[in-house]
Amino acid sequence: ARKSREIEDGIEGCLSVPGWLGEVPRRRAVTVKGLDPRGRAIRIRAEGLLARVFQHEIDHCDGVLFIDHIKDPEKIWPVPEGEEEAAEADQEVLSRVAASGPPACKAVY
Repeated sequence: ARKSREIEDGIEGCLSVPGWLGEVPRRRAVTVKGLDPRGRAIRIRAEGLLARVFQHEIDHCDGVLFIDHIKDPEKIWPVPEGEEEAAEADQEVLSRVAASGPPACKAVY
């Protein structure tokens, strides 16, 4: 993956770290190489939120969580009350989808 030099902070959460949000620095733009469903090489240039999502998910392939990027304890906080139940429901849906399909993450560089 290629990354821009420009870095933006953004709020992230993750079902791997339930109940927490944090302000995470990420590259504003990335170019990601991978394979389409037929195994053909593809390249995607992403900016903004999509670039953040690619970086977050590729981190999972490398065993890195969003909290690993946070060095200042003031930049992580618990999910506001009431929103955690919604996240738990989302986790149930995502678990079922992941169980029925191919591996959720495969990084190809």
